[in-house]
Amino acid sequence: MDWIQNLLFNDASVAHTVILYAFVIALGVALGKMKFFGISLGVTFVLFVGLIAGHFGFSAEKNILHTGVRADSIHLFHWIASRTEFFLLL
Repeated sequence: MDWIQNLLFNDASVAHTVILYAFVIALGVALGKMKFFGISLGVTFVLFVGLIAGHFGFSAEKNILHTGVRADSIHLFHWIASRTEFFLLL
């Protein structure tokens, strides 16, 4: 049972980060579908759930947070997607 505790509460684990993100996103999307006084905030609740999770001490590994998609990759995808020939190849 140590492996479950290590998986859920060890900040250095990649699995911990994936589970934390999945929980925050799933709960935020579920709350976003609910209407309060006739108003639905949608995916804004993902931000609120993330803020609440951070307030209660849940965090991810700092190196994992900074290894996102590089700007070069985004520019390359935008360049490819803007070409009409790209869609003809699909």
